[in-house]
Parts: sequence; structure tokens; C-alpha cells
Amino acid sequence: KLGYGSLDDYYSDNTKISLGKTKEMGDFDVICDIFENRFDTTIKKNRSFYPTLDGIWKVIIDGEADKAWYIDLSNQKSTVNQNNSGENFTLFLPGSLLLDLVEGRRDAIEAFFQGEIQTSGIDDKELLMNFGRLLFS
Repeated sequence: KLGYGSLDDYYSDNTKISLGKTKEMGDFDVICDIFENRFDTTIKKNRSFYPTLDGIWKVIIDGEADKAWYIDLSNQKSTVNQNNSGENFTLFLPGSLLLDLVEGRRDAIEAFFQGEIQTSGIDDKELLMNFGRLLFS
């Protein structure tokens, strides 16, 4: 061995949640980490690629009000938090699906068309796809 890292290591994003971390933490803790760290970092990193994506997006996990996060894209300095700041768009999805999406085991578009991701206030499918691209890019 030459001591070089693998291609997976080279191309991996350090904001990705690892399976080891998922096993050590409870699902709710992992979901919090996904929103507060991974999504927050990813949005800040890639926000400039989606300048027309705006509004406040509410994401509700498992249909429970205390498992809701607000992603404020109303300006270029975006925020992710659990403080109710109103919303323009709402997504509903199971926590297990979110974990699968983050780990790359499932595809968000496929899950949407299978009815596993519900929406409210979103009429424009391109807008929804851009939101998904922003979070999972």
C-alpha cells in the first residue's frame, strides 16, 4: 500500500452523516444533526447555485409538530432552525426516509412520486426539485 486514501474518501463530503454515527445516536438526534449541521452547511455552500429559490420551507418529520424545521431561503443568507417563522411551503416525510435519503439509499424524486413525501403550498415541481437539489447536492 502506498498510504493514499480511497477514492470514496477523496470524493466524500465531510458533511455527510456516517453510518457509525447513526448507530451511536438515536434517530431523533441524527435528524437534528442532519438539519443543524449537514443541511445548514450544504445550503450555505450551494445557495448561490439556486438564486431564484426562495421562501420559508417547513419540513415536518413523522407528522409531529415538535419535529419541524424551518429552512429560510428568503434571502441569500439562509437559516435552518426549529423556530416557527411561518412558512410558504411545507414538506412532510418519515424520519426513516430522511435517513435513507441522506445516506443515498433512496432517491427523493422517486420517494415523492411514490407518495412518501407530501407537500403543501407547492404548485411548481421544478421549485420542489431545486429545493431537493439544494439539500442533497
